[in-house]
Amino acid sequence: MKPVCLLLLLLLAGCSPSPPPAQLVHDLQQRLDRDFGERRLVVETLDRLGSAPDRMAPAQRVVYFRVALRLGQPYDFGAWRTHNVARLAELIGCGPRGLYGVRAGGNWAGDTLRAFGRISYRRAGKGWQVVATPVAERAMPPAGRPVPPDTVERLTHALSTAVHALSGPARPASDRIVEEELGSALQNIENRLARLQQGLALASGERGGEYWRIGEAMATVRGSAPAVVNIATSGSVANLELLDDGTVGVAIVQADVLLAAARGEGVFSGRRPDGGLRLLARLYPEAVHVIVRDGLPVYRIADLRQRRVAIGSTDSGARQTVVEVLRRHGLTAANGLKAESMALRDALTLFAAGRLDAIIHTIGVPSADLAVLARSQRIRLLPLDNAVIEAMRRDNPVYLAFSIPADSYDGQRQAVATLAVPALLVARDTLSGDAVQRVLDLLYRQADFAALGSRQGAWIPRDAAGQAGGPVPMHVAAVPAVEGPP
Repeated sequence: MKPVCLLLLLLLAGCSPSPPPAQLVHDLQQRLDRDFGERRLVVETLDRLGSAPDRMAPAQRVVYFRVALRLGQPYDFGAWRTHNVARLAELIGCGPRGLYGVRAGGNWAGDTLRAFGRISYRRAGKGWQVVATPVAERAMPPAGRPVPPDTVERLTHALSTAVHALSGPARPASDRIVEEELGSALQNIENRLARLQQGLALASGERGGEYWRIGEAMATVRGSAPAVVNIATSGSVANLELLDDGTVGVAIVQADVLLAAARGEGVFSGRRPDGGLRLLARLYPEAVHVIVRDGLPVYRIADLRQRRVAIGSTDSGARQTVVEVLRRHGLTAANGLKAESMALRDALTLFAAGRLDAIIHTIGVPSADLAVLARSQRIRLLPLDNAVIEAMRRDNPVYLAFSIPADSYDGQRQAVATLAVPALLVARDTLSGDAVQRVLDLLYRQADFAALGSRQGAWIPRDAAGQAGGPVPMHVAAVPAVEGPP
């Protein structure tokens, strides 16, 4: 990026409620150059996943991102006497499982590291400034007196001794056990510290969207316990990444995306099936909406060939569902589909400007955003083919046959046959029982969703029958909340 362009983008940061991606790239590259040497690690790509206020410092904002770093020179991140993998994770703001690609024995030039990170910012005039992470200095005892080890140090030393004592032919199996147990323990510690200090982070969705509104309603409730912190993201896929990384403790996701993660399929293919995902609550059904401009000769989904179609953000659950729906109707990029990945708000803007022919999205009924569109534009909703509906239900148990009721939107005179997929509240099996109970108490009893701007929040079932079933097991601490009094 040319210096003049970068400067202009940074100057425009003052117009944004959070730092723009260009500033994130610039600030992260500066950090890496300072500690690891100029251009040894190069920011190759950076995707902004969301941001949220820092509850410990309301004037600050935490920005979450996914980054790919290319090594310009060989480097051993396991070396003791240079900046190592721990320092790299600190600079990026990684969680315990958020850094991938570091090789034992050193990395080669051209290798790529991938990470999920976070950086804190504060307002500085009309722009944003990185907040340096303070290094806590331990108080020193008077000279000549030994420093007595505290309980944490003794436990850490004992654990280190036990790990280094492992040897013999069973070492690989032992290493796997230690890795699994330590990873689980570290994630639990970080989640508990986050709850103690600033509340339980909840990954929701695009700012202003329905997932975000549900998260915002839950975060609005205040009590003696630390609150839920609503984290705006690009959608279900990003939410599961943040949940796996340990950045958040709870997430809202589509059921089909959750099932794919649990099985290691679809967008999660190439990974091991994730058996640690747990259901906390079923929220509401989200229907596939196929919206076309009235007046176009488009009457079936197959007629969308060579048309400009918006299909949802890259990391959203909506996009994963829509791509599968289009594929089942015979539409792919290889045979003429002109699909563009973008957030719903961006799609609505382009549709209103005449730069899109159709929007396909998975969202609750009625959608407030789509209702606004229907009042300002003449639109039509297309049904899904019955054969596709039945085939998708047969192949994936989370899909539901659904009908968008007549008059859900202006000009819609008849019901529209489609598919729906439940939105779910999920966590990992390591989330403590008290945290689960507090979240579900907010969900079922404290948050007034209708009053706080969430239409679909009022649909959340409070009874055991409405909460029965799901693509992953229910968290053991969630069962009493479902079976208890409404």
